[in-house]
Amino acid sequence: MADAESEVRDLTFDKSGGILLKTIRAGEGEEGPRIGDRVFVHYTGRLQDGTVFDSSKDRGEEPFQLTLGKAEVIKGWDCAIANMRKGEVAVITCSPEHAYGKKGLPPSIPPNATVIYEVELIDWKGVDLTTDKDGGVIKRMIKQGERIATPNDGATVTIRYTGYYKGKDFETKTVTFTQGEGDQVGLIPGLEMAARKMKQGEQDRLTIAPRYAFGEKGCPKLNIPSNAALVYEVEMVIFEKARESWEMDVGQKIQQSKIIKDKGTKYFLKGDHRRALSYYKKIVSFLEHETSGLQGEEPLEREKLLQAAHLNIAMCSLKLNNFCDAEAACNIVLETEPQNVKAIFRRGQSRLERCDYGPAAGDFAQVLELEPSNKAAKNQLAVSRQRQEQALNKEKELYTNMFQKMADKSGGGFSLYQTMPEVGEWNNEMAKNMMPLQEERDAFEDIVETDKKDFLGMGSHMSD
Repeated sequence: MADAESEVRDLTFDKSGGILLKTIRAGEGEEGPRIGDRVFVHYTGRLQDGTVFDSSKDRGEEPFQLTLGKAEVIKGWDCAIANMRKGEVAVITCSPEHAYGKKGLPPSIPPNATVIYEVELIDWKGVDLTTDKDGGVIKRMIKQGERIATPNDGATVTIRYTGYYKGKDFETKTVTFTQGEGDQVGLIPGLEMAARKMKQGEQDRLTIAPRYAFGEKGCPKLNIPSNAALVYEVEMVIFEKARESWEMDVGQKIQQSKIIKDKGTKYFLKGDHRRALSYYKKIVSFLEHETSGLQGEEPLEREKLLQAAHLNIAMCSLKLNNFCDAEAACNIVLETEPQNVKAIFRRGQSRLERCDYGPAAGDFAQVLELEPSNKAAKNQLAVSRQRQEQALNKEKELYTNMFQKMADKSGGGFSLYQTMPEVGEWNNEMAKNMMPLQEERDAFEDIVETDKKDFLGMGSHMSD
């Protein structure tokens, strides 16, 4: 345990005394916070004459938070806190060039002021890389990278990593992959998620929850059991960014969109609807505003690619239960092609799933007007009408019960309830026979708008 007589450490590179750290109470462990960590501290700031100009405790019990190494605080703090341990209390003395400089921070801190802070390092957390901030992939930096840029979608990336389970390494590997397609070389989702945020030369330590690693299946080949949390040390060796859309002319965007469409279809056929959706949306972002400078066949190619992208967005959205998004995508297609059968059918599906039975029935009826032999539309039309009837019956039953209660309270006599017709009851056996047949759906939906023979080895061609 250190006391007030602890040695004063000069943390400046040239030992000029610009940042001095003196421990008052020693902390725990050998490891301190790293650059990028979210740090929690309490502090009191004073001038050299003892005047207090700021204190976190004056603002309540909640500690002050900062991200280390991101210039959210004065330079002296970033350097000093990186050299502290959990629970440590220390005095940090910062010269003007490592604090508020020549201007100071009026009115509290005068120009060219040396400032003194008493800081307690309470805790820190690594960076949560997950989109939902669910703590599934936590990053702690070992070494900073050399460049500002990080890989974009489609970048060619090379990383080197070592995986650990319960402190024992199970795999060391160097892989090159296309960002967004790491699964093609066996990368777990958490590793690819981290690579997207890394700079060249950066080294990180990752703690990855099972859902972003090998999940329930584990990896018998690597002796990783079911639902195992893993630790990885990973280095970004090198990457080459893919060309952004603004770097391409319209012809290049059209050609790139064709490649993207095929990639999206591959993921759709694998059942990865979320990733497929991201590819189809990229086509829209590439082409939706490209209305000038088109030559030869390019206007038609653009129109076909956008239509296929929106139809596939609708299909993916249906699979992901995003029914409003599915309907919106269908409506975009129908604005330019009002009799597009697939768009009408998929809009009907989205409306049916949202219990919007009347409009859903209207869509399926319209499909039958255009294609009288369409079995899937016939089946879905019947389902829509039956569910609409069921909903009306439930509504009648609700009002019937309400009027019955009113009659009971009135003590008998005439009541509106007595004039209501008898309502039949919908039962599960009736509903069971009206559910859509999956094979009929599949027969109509065509999976996605592409040539299935490219991916399934079939000879039949299906046009967009």
